[in-house]
Amino acid sequence: MAKPFAAQGSGSYAAISVLERDFRNNMSEEDAVNLVQRALHAGMHGDNASGNSLNLVIMRPDKTEFRGPIVPDFCKKPEPIDLSYKFKSGATKVLKRKTIKFDVIESMDISH
Repeated sequence: MAKPFAAQGSGSYAAISVLERDFRNNMSEEDAVNLVQRALHAGMHGDNASGNSLNLVIMRPDKTEFRGPIVPDFCKKPEPIDLSYKFKSGATKVLKRKTIKFDVIESMDISH
């Protein structure tokens, strides 16, 4: 028996699982759009080769609506984090000191 939906591509197994679980006949347009977005998100999330954005086309008898690109939250780049740690002198307790004496065999100029 033919199904009223299909999915192809590298993320299709994850997308089909969402479609098979949640599809209902006579869905509202809003429910159908949400279902397709969830299926596409599942396909993208489950497969790194699926890209990081989606385009959605809603086809009606009288017009076609294009939505996109839509970037799911899990694809958005995180805000840069400042990893420069600047601790005040004396903030860390010194547990042990050891002095190592060595001879300089060859020196180099590091002034520039």
